[in-house]
Amino acid sequence: MTVPQEQHHDADFDEAAFTRTARLLKEEIGVTIEMYLEDAARYTANIKAALNEGDTAKAALNSHPLKSNSLGLGLVRVSAAAKAINEAALDGDITTCRAALPELEDALKIAAQTLHGALKKAEEKPT
Repeated sequence: MTVPQEQHHDADFDEAAFTRTARLLKEEIGVTIEMYLEDAARYTANIKAALNEGDTAKAALNSHPLKSNSLGLGLVRVSAAAKAINEAALDGDITTCRAALPELEDALKIAAQTLHGALKKAEEKPT
């Protein structure tokens, strides 16, 4: 599989970061995307539960890997939303965490489409 040569950047998706990861993982990128989406859903559910319980430590614990893992796939908006929750949670600011949760959920909905589109585009490129 080849990956796109373009290095398109926008506020939500860093195609260059995705391309670097796809080149590194080669045929495993599809599995990695599916694992990421499953993990992201679990982390988000854990964050939501933590905020409902008033547990900022648990919210911080679950937002941190989501922040980092998202950057590796070029998901800038998801990472930024997870970072906002993580930083607020580390400060014990549950109000800010709760306010940032809808942004994270919205960004993740778009991220799934973005990743599948980027994967399809990478697979369509001639070798």
